[in-house]
Amino acid sequence: MYHSILAISDHPLQQLKGKIEEERLGAEKWADFTNTLRNREAAQDALNLLDKSLNILKNVNSKVLSDEEYKVLGWVSTAPFSDAQTRAQESRLAVFSGSQGLWAAGKSVLCRPEQDISQTMKSFPSINLEQRLAKDVETFVRAQLDGGSLRELDADTKVLVIDTLLLSRERRFRWADLQVKRLEECRTDDHIKEALRTIPDSLEATYQTIIDNIAERDRSIARGILIPMCFSAAPLDLQTVADSVSLRSSRHVMDICTTSLLSTSGEEVRLAHFSVKEFLVSEDAVGNICRFSERAAKDHLAKKTVDCISCQTEELNQEMAAIKPFLAYASCHWQAYVAALVDINPQNADLGRKIDSLFTEPTVYFNWSRIADSYAITNDNQWNKLRSECKPAIDRATEMGLVGPVDTPVNQGADPLQSWKAMSWCPLKRAALEGRLKIVELLLRKNITISTELAKALIGLVKHDVEVEHALEGVLKALLDRGVLQDTARGPSESISEHIVSYAMTNRYSGLLILNIFLDWRDRGLVSVPITGDVMRCAVVFSSPAEEMLELLSRRSQEGFYISPTMFIDTGGLPMLFDGIAALARRRPAKLPLSDALLEGMAIKCDSATMDTLLQARPDIKVTEKILVAAAQNNLGVDMLKLLWPLREPGASITEDVLTSAAKSRSPIILKLLIDKLQPSVQLTETVMKSIIGNWECGLSMMKTILDDPRVTFEVSEPLISMAASTTQAPLEMLDLLVNNSETEVHITEDIVCAAAGNIIYSSSVLEYLSHLEARPLPVTEKVVMGAIRNPKTLEILFEKCPNAPITDRVSLGACSYADQMRLLLDKPHGVLPIEKMVEKLSNNYLDSCVVLDLLFERNILTVNEQLVETLAASYGPLNTLLNQRPDAPITAAQGRQNHGGGYDCHHKSGECLEIIQGISHRTGSVPITERLFREAMSYGQVDVVKWMFDQRPDMNITIESLFHEIWQDGSIEWQSRLAAWMVLSSHTGKSEISTSLLETYQYSAEHKENYDFDEFVHVFGDLEVSESERVAEIVFERCNIPAVEDFLKHRPKIIVTDSLVQAAEKNVIANRDALMSLLEKRK
Repeated sequence: MYHSILAISDHPLQQLKGKIEEERLGAEKWADFTNTLRNREAAQDALNLLDKSLNILKNVNSKVLSDEEYKVLGWVSTAPFSDAQTRAQESRLAVFSGSQGLWAAGKSVLCRPEQDISQTMKSFPSINLEQRLAKDVETFVRAQLDGGSLRELDADTKVLVIDTLLLSRERRFRWADLQVKRLEECRTDDHIKEALRTIPDSLEATYQTIIDNIAERDRSIARGILIPMCFSAAPLDLQTVADSVSLRSSRHVMDICTTSLLSTSGEEVRLAHFSVKEFLVSEDAVGNICRFSERAAKDHLAKKTVDCISCQTEELNQEMAAIKPFLAYASCHWQAYVAALVDINPQNADLGRKIDSLFTEPTVYFNWSRIADSYAITNDNQWNKLRSECKPAIDRATEMGLVGPVDTPVNQGADPLQSWKAMSWCPLKRAALEGRLKIVELLLRKNITISTELAKALIGLVKHDVEVEHALEGVLKALLDRGVLQDTARGPSESISEHIVSYAMTNRYSGLLILNIFLDWRDRGLVSVPITGDVMRCAVVFSSPAEEMLELLSRRSQEGFYISPTMFIDTGGLPMLFDGIAALARRRPAKLPLSDALLEGMAIKCDSATMDTLLQARPDIKVTEKILVAAAQNNLGVDMLKLLWPLREPGASITEDVLTSAAKSRSPIILKLLIDKLQPSVQLTETVMKSIIGNWECGLSMMKTILDDPRVTFEVSEPLISMAASTTQAPLEMLDLLVNNSETEVHITEDIVCAAAGNIIYSSSVLEYLSHLEARPLPVTEKVVMGAIRNPKTLEILFEKCPNAPITDRVSLGACSYADQMRLLLDKPHGVLPIEKMVEKLSNNYLDSCVVLDLLFERNILTVNEQLVETLAASYGPLNTLLNQRPDAPITAAQGRQNHGGGYDCHHKSGECLEIIQGISHRTGSVPITERLFREAMSYGQVDVVKWMFDQRPDMNITIESLFHEIWQDGSIEWQSRLAAWMVLSSHTGKSEISTSLLETYQYSAEHKENYDFDEFVHVFGDLEVSESERVAEIVFERCNIPAVEDFLKHRPKIIVTDSLVQAAEKNVIANRDALMSLLEKRK
């Protein structure tokens, strides 16, 4: 491939930069030039073109590259280059690391399949690199003879070497480099002559000679080494490679394969050159044991890794696993090799059975899952875990998308609806969310209970692959067959539930396809699909992409779609996204339900063309000052304000609010337009200036605009300096503009330093800038240290500049939420830490809580006692860290009961109660489960805990229904506990509606004028499914205060005030009678 990228990278170039063609969206055409005299001028022209392109593409001057990016920077080679090539590679690195834009362009090319690159390259003129680089090959060979490894040869032999190598038709540097190495190994002149006489005529022939020279007994071992080297899923070290083929010593790896095929860097081993893989991997490799097809290699690696794991039938500890490096590699990467197969070859049915065994054999699964997790980013010590604490096999198999290993555990009793951890997805929802549709359909066909609530959740989150859309229809058909998609409120029905259709609207990934499938079923006479006002509301407010959804409804709706005049009142307000509103305004402007809030939202979020369409259809719209305020902050620029300004109401003017809104916008042009209309002079207030400085997108350009305009003035104040010190958009330049344009001397105050310390990106440079504005040291107080507490680098700089910075109890408490900051503080001289308060804070399970706890244990600052265990039991993470550090921590049965109760309170904050209880149960062997604990779990809405406790105590003579009614009718119970108990009951029964009869039995005493917080319960009706019967309204009118009645009416705007409702209101002893009757009168 002389005219490909591979050929380019095969030569020692002094400079290689990508020439970027704008119309191809990145680097699609690459050219290079050698660093010879004849090409110097051309190379300079290429560099000039590149520099011009970089100025357009790059947004930053430098970039810290990720591991993935460094891999790409290795080009297509997985090996170090020769000395000459290394110099060229360094040039490439210099180019890539200097530009984020070029990196993105390079990645767009290099990350694509080689065939795709080759096909695309055909549309560009080819470059004959043989002609250009023949001279460079000669330069390389002569350099080796003159001062390199062949310099000791006599003159005649050197001439023979030059004539032989340079007369060859092969022009690749890799070939020349290998021939030089071959000559280096010759011990006599005769050997050199023989080597030159038998020199391979191509790079491929050279590699074949190297393979042929491997001893017969070692060739199968060499194959076992070379296959993973060609298809490694991660960097490999010598010990891992040696272990994979059972070599007694890692040095034998290089002895067998030689430096011509492999190279090392420390302990890491890789292919010596990308061309090694090109030679070894061949679809025509029959009869050559060391060459193989890609399919054969992946088959081999899948079997090899799975076999390695499945034979580990003895439970391993950390020390035993450490001496099995290939087991670690296999545990982390076997699934990648299996996934690469696409399907399991029928001839390899044994592989499928072994994959299943990785999940069904408890010891095998326990071993490899702990090894794999120990290499993942986790705060847990995997080797201290019990089997019951590891991620269930069904969850892991679901995440990997493996149908068989999901099917088997379910057949053996695993519950695909059970979440492994609190706040995590159950396997069925996880499969839906990740588009594992074969698994979703498999589970839906199992004998498990699928509630209507679960069906709604699945419809709302399921993803699909465009290439297998039929799989999504299979999932929907499984739900239809179960009867959970249909509207069963009035008995058996073939109508898709309105709620199901609405949930489909909210699915941004698959909503369009789901609705299309439903409508296809309708057209085939299988179901009916309601397109009601509520469905349209979801389409407008929640669907994405809304434009396509409305177009689909418009095209396929049989009766046209209905737009409710109360559409946005029904939703409780306006949506965050206005795409649907804009689409509706363009399609049905005369029908769009208008309000002041909606018009203001459109002025901010919609384009001017949409607003113009609306204004022409609705000439009664008044452009108020509030709408101007909104338009001044339009997301798309100045056009909206230009449209609305001439249409403003009399008296609407440019106020501070309008200017402030413009200062927050994404366009400096908006602010300039307003300033032009305020001639001859403008005094900007501190409020407006704060908005300009705080505008991270274009605040700097706005500042330059007003400073360049002699009509505009403002006063530089301490709050403005503080704002500039805290901004993340060019703070140094912003500070410089303010300081240089201040009429008075700027003094650095505690508030300014505190603002700089809190700058999450530029704190160090801002602090450095401020330190040079005054001769005196910066005022570093407790407040300043607390301002820097979120940024470890800033904290480090503060301590360097002010070694005596105060480390108070408040600072220690602030730092204990962050691992790096806590480490910094502990390394400094400090007094007695407020350890009890710190532990209490850490028990709230902050992001770094577990790491900080590990740190405190390492420094021997924590003492394990019953009080510590009791405090950390408030959250699973900290408790688990404690048990990992001290497996013998004193957890007593009494503490188990106490923490069990505390766990419920904790769940109210973090949702981890079940994990806490299970963690204690695993360590103590049991948790006392009594009726009181069942009742408490119900009162806190602990659905998973109640289910778990019933599983543990099937002998308990109680039911969820009886517990619920006991709690519901208990006058001493708060309304939140009643609601929580109902949530448990709803999850258990699958019935999501709060019935009229249930509300009838809610505690109420007219005699004592006590409704037991029924008002609060009514306030959350908008988030619940509550019966629509008139009797519900009567109960509310009879028992609630005015705010609760108003809230109820807000969520039921269509309610008709009947005589029975008035009679119910007349019985009300809670609310002010006159005010209540007046409210009802207004609704008649």
